[in-house]
Amino acid sequence: MRREHIRSGVVAVSGGADAVILAGGKAKRMGRDKSRIRLGSHTLLGHVRVALQSVGFKPKVVDNDWQPGLGPLGGIATALQSAKHSRVLFVGCDMPFLSADLIDAFLEAAVGGRGAMFTQHERGVGFPFLLLRDDLPLVEKQIAVGELSLQRLARRLKTRMWQAPAARLPELFNINTPADLAEAKRRLKVVSQ
Repeated sequence: MRREHIRSGVVAVSGGADAVILAGGKAKRMGRDKSRIRLGSHTLLGHVRVALQSVGFKPKVVDNDWQPGLGPLGGIATALQSAKHSRVLFVGCDMPFLSADLIDAFLEAAVGGRGAMFTQHERGVGFPFLLLRDDLPLVEKQIAVGELSLQRLARRLKTRMWQAPAARLPELFNINTPADLAEAKRRLKVVSQ
């Protein structure tokens, strides 16, 4: 089965991979902690955790950055500092439709090449993405000069880009505002009918 192949492939690559859920953002546009928002039978964080567990990961949740106020780069640096493996898969806590199949497709592409890989979105790069523990000095250097952009990090790392299959694009939906949450509830209702 393909999922078993990917699990064994990820473990074999550079001694394995960590899976990290970034959940430390201030969620200013949402007005409250996104990770604890309930959508259906799980919190947003719970949906992502279940998806990662279904492909064999024991995900680590990064909700307290070593230095707050750095956006996703703070969470990335925190995770890379404590990574057990040479590769780290990052996902956001606000992606409730993320599936095992999408994670499999991403990891299959990641295993097939070297270095970091980001998912290409309409407006740039985003989750999921895979970084190397050895990328930490570059992340720290970017933080030190006040460049907190994920887009800039991807350019500096000269990362490979991954495009999700068209049928899987809805799984990349993330929740940043109350309107996004309302849309997610509508989508969940349609799926469960």
